[in-house]
Amino acid sequence: MSTVAPRRQHVTLRSDVGFSGHRYRAGRHVRLVHDPVSGRCYEFGPREAFLADALRQPRPFEEVEASYSRQFDRHLSPHTWGAFVGQLNARGLLDPTAGLPEVPVTTRADPELRKSSLREGRWVVAPVSRIVPRLLRVTRPLFSPWLVLPQFALVAAMLVWVATRLSATADPFAPLHDWRLMVTVGILSWISLSLHEFGHGVAAAYFGGSASEVGVLFRPPTIFFYCRVDSGGYVTSRRAQVMVALAGVWVNLIVLLPAWAWWALTDNKEHQAALLAGIAVGVFGALVNLIPVPPTDGFKALAAGLGQLDLARDSRACLVASARQLLGKAATPYPIRQRLVYLTVALMVVAIYGAALGLLVWYSLAVLPPAVGAITLAAALAYGAGVGSLRLSRSNRTPTGKEA
Repeated sequence: MSTVAPRRQHVTLRSDVGFSGHRYRAGRHVRLVHDPVSGRCYEFGPREAFLADALRQPRPFEEVEASYSRQFDRHLSPHTWGAFVGQLNARGLLDPTAGLPEVPVTTRADPELRKSSLREGRWVVAPVSRIVPRLLRVTRPLFSPWLVLPQFALVAAMLVWVATRLSATADPFAPLHDWRLMVTVGILSWISLSLHEFGHGVAAAYFGGSASEVGVLFRPPTIFFYCRVDSGGYVTSRRAQVMVALAGVWVNLIVLLPAWAWWALTDNKEHQAALLAGIAVGVFGALVNLIPVPPTDGFKALAAGLGQLDLARDSRACLVASARQLLGKAATPYPIRQRLVYLTVALMVVAIYGAALGLLVWYSLAVLPPAVGAITLAAALAYGAGVGSLRLSRSNRTPTGKEA
């Protein structure tokens, strides 16, 4: 493949190629470029993004070179320009009418090719190409503004009702002392958690992304359905990313509305008490998932809103770098604004986890019987340490490449 394009050859990107606004990785500006044909998303640094953006309209090399020199105070050589154009052409991002050698564009990969993995505790059970599109066809009306606003009103009213009832009830969770009701609530919570995952997949499909995998995930002692989301086209919109991140929590709240209606329609006090306890458990689980600490949906929404591609890792790295600087050691520099964002998030996460740990210790030692409290505390700490080390090892193995 030739790396030098003719200097006077006017090349342009395909009109359907999508650009994101500014995103950040390790404090550095990047932009995401999405190819809707292949489904791939590429991560470009400031200079690459500038050149790619310049190719949205036919422009001669001399004009691009002049703009590049003004922007970055450095010369753009014909060889560098040709290499970049050749790279875009190899990825199939250029308009084929430019006259460059045509490159076959790979269509979106079939998401059903991924195998189940017992080692990872994952079992792929369903063809995504049929399930998620069908769910989207059924639920698409729910995305209409005419139905979204009533949903917000109903959920808000339910949350106010739950808060009012809990404050007026001496022991709202007393019905859960009955093991049969506890098992029922557990099963319904499992179903809600599975619907939560499908909510992410359907929302991603609605905004132009896709779900690459539907299956069963086993994480002792739990087992539940999951739906792996590929960002696809909606990576170019922060708003869409935030909404996809919060879609699962929204589904968890929506599925509680029938139980709330049942409570209002029944006169049986025992049924009302049981329904209140079940709804309160569901609301608590949904709201906990909004707490902005990794790996919750609230943290993913925060990262999307801030335009951060890997907020958890970058915040941790910035905190370590700042500590090294305080000790007089060499560390990776960060722009002031991004350093402020990363340190604020890192300290917030540490504070929230610290408060949760303190609450767990207090509850285990002061409320529960001594033996039960000790076992509960040890199990919770062991589980948290295991999950944390697993996520950390996976994060350290994840490469940061040009293809996002």
